[in-house]
Parts: sequence; C-alpha cells; structure tokens
Amino acid sequence: AFRASGRSTDAGRALTWLRTYEAKTASFGNANSAGLGAAALASAGRPDAAAKARRFLTSLQQGCAVAFGSRGALAFEPGIFDRAAAPRATAQGVLGLTGTDLLTVTSAGSIDWAPTLAC
Repeated sequence: AFRASGRSTDAGRALTWLRTYEAKTASFGNANSAGLGAAALASAGRPDAAAKARRFLTSLQQGCAVAFGSRGALAFEPGIFDRAAAPRATAQGVLGLTGTDLLTVTSAGSIDWAPTLAC
C-alpha cells in the first residue's frame, strides 16, 4: 500500500520490519502472514526472503492424506489442518506461492477448473 501510494520511505521501513519479523518467527508463523509477507517481499525485489516464506507455505500444503476436497489447501499453521481456517489460509497463502501481489494480480491465464493431485 505504501509503495502504491508513492510513500517510498514508509515502504522501506515496512520492508525492513517484515524482514526482521520473518527472521524472528521462522517465516511469519502462519499461512496468512507468510502469504501476504512473501507477496510484499517479492514485489519489493527481495526474492530470497520471499523464497523462505514460499518454502514455509509449501510445507503447509495438504496432500493425499486429507479428504479429496481439501487436497492442495493450506493449513493455517504447521501440524494442524482445520477445514474452517483453510479457505482464508489458502486465499492469502496463494499470493506468496505464486509470487504475485494484490497490486498486480489479474485473472489472465486463469482456468475454470481446479487441477487435482495424482494420489
């Protein structure tokens, strides 16, 4: 938001805070924060920090051990999959997984079906 509104000094301060927080919390600690944080870091040209958050998000992604409708979803936090929290965790986490942000996300290239995991 700071960057979009031309507030580069504030954007720089926010970026510094994000990188410090990521270091303290082992990649933000949950899918929501990691997804939004990774998107902000990637858009600010910090690919290494964004990659750390992306690895964390990938570790939260559900595989074949969960019900069919939950496969591919993100758990909110490590070790606990809550179907009620998964839609929000996945929606915010996907920004970090794809490397896009809320300023540049579009529907270009979208599909009207969801791929399935081969289990």
